[in-house]
Amino acid sequence: EIIPRDYVSFKVSHSSMKKRKIKKRKSLETASATDQSPPAKLTKREIRDILSKHDDLLMLNLTRGQRKRAKQKLKLQQMQQSAGTRSKPSVELAALADSLKHRDVQTLVSHALQPYVHTARPEWCKLHNPSMVKKIVVAMVSYLAPAHVSEQSDCFPALLKIFPQALPLLSPGSSEFAKSGLDAFLSVAAKRKKKQSITNKQVPGREFYLLSAKDLDENGFPISTETMHTVGIDKAECHEAHMDRNGYTKLPLTAIGDMTESTEDGEIADFDYSHAPMFAVDCEMCQTAAGYELTRVSVVDESLSCLYDTLVVPENPILDYKTKYSGITAETLKNVTKRLRDVQKELVDLLPANAILMGHSLENDLHSLKLVHDAVIDTTVLYTTPEARSRFKPSLKYLSRKHLGRKIQTSNSGHCSVEDAEAVMGLVKLKLEKGPEFGIPEDTLAESYFAHLAERGKQVYFVDQPFFIQRYCDGSRVHSVVCCGDDNEVMNITCTA
Repeated sequence: EIIPRDYVSFKVSHSSMKKRKIKKRKSLETASATDQSPPAKLTKREIRDILSKHDDLLMLNLTRGQRKRAKQKLKLQQMQQSAGTRSKPSVELAALADSLKHRDVQTLVSHALQPYVHTARPEWCKLHNPSMVKKIVVAMVSYLAPAHVSEQSDCFPALLKIFPQALPLLSPGSSEFAKSGLDAFLSVAAKRKKKQSITNKQVPGREFYLLSAKDLDENGFPISTETMHTVGIDKAECHEAHMDRNGYTKLPLTAIGDMTESTEDGEIADFDYSHAPMFAVDCEMCQTAAGYELTRVSVVDESLSCLYDTLVVPENPILDYKTKYSGITAETLKNVTKRLRDVQKELVDLLPANAILMGHSLENDLHSLKLVHDAVIDTTVLYTTPEARSRFKPSLKYLSRKHLGRKIQTSNSGHCSVEDAEAVMGLVKLKLEKGPEFGIPEDTLAESYFAHLAERGKQVYFVDQPFFIQRYCDGSRVHSVVCCGDDNEVMNITCTA
């Protein structure tokens, strides 16, 4: 078969002029020997057709890099042709498939989307023909175990048709530090900055850890009207009416608006909190006809001395004492006469105007006390990152054991509010000593998996209810978001997409 001149010159345009002339001369000699004239100039499509038939010949005219890439392409084509019916993507399970985590599934998805870029490969399975994967759909179904599917297969006809195999996933976290499986899958580890040596001059004071007005609002704290006006929070007047109507009391002269000039972020400034006294507060509650109400409150100072500890009788009938957590029983409150309004008055008289209140999820304690105070420190905020804070919070039991080496909440008869307040004070003082980076878990320093894929040129579609979309797509580069009203709508849209 005669190789046309145009075709040869097209492929060897990168070669030297001498080699090009030799090839053209050989083509002309072959044409004259067979008494045939060279064909007309070929189109690019015809050139590609001829190229597929002369891979071996053309390899002689390629550079080393081009030859390497051509061999890889030929090898891939040969593997796909020899595989026949097995040329479709498939997963071969390994022995490690019985102890999977959500990050293992994420590794498989990343490898399938970018088989030649993503260096980490799943150890629990082998993905065949990853280059043929065009699209991946991940369906997250919470609280569904493989046993549920096998024992009640008639309830999952569509699921079993699409997914013939079911593997169990280990829940992330521990018994003391629960995490969401969706959090684990939709986040990737971010590069942590190199730690710098901290001197005494670099360690910030206690005023550094005070929650800003924005933090107070985002974490659900009762906020003073002055603070709401300072940061421009809407409906301040309605909020003030709600506080008055529900019997909330504000500690005197402690609102941000009373003692500072307004700042853009609502930070507490221009007021000396560097030496302000700190008090740890912890409350126990029970469930009544009106919701959760106060049954015990304890206050501990910086020397771990208990300044205040009292039982309280709720205003409404008790439905559940929550003894497992509160330690309160009907016998405990039998002779108690103190009410919430009495506790409010005593705390206002006890605490100084510049007091810093501390607690673990302190917003719950302040709501049960119906107390408004803007100078607060919260250990759930101290020991998590802003990105992870909205998704999960570490338990006080976990933080105390990990950082203080102290086991708390071990009694079967319920928690002790004095013990919890002492643990909070210890954690805050340790943070003041070690610095802001201390105690931040490595796995909370993460970025969105959506943003991670978008940076690599992959389009992501997220189908879920508005609550989860707001939580996981805030600031992420998601190509498309579909809001649904319920799980049935999620299922219908996903199946018809």
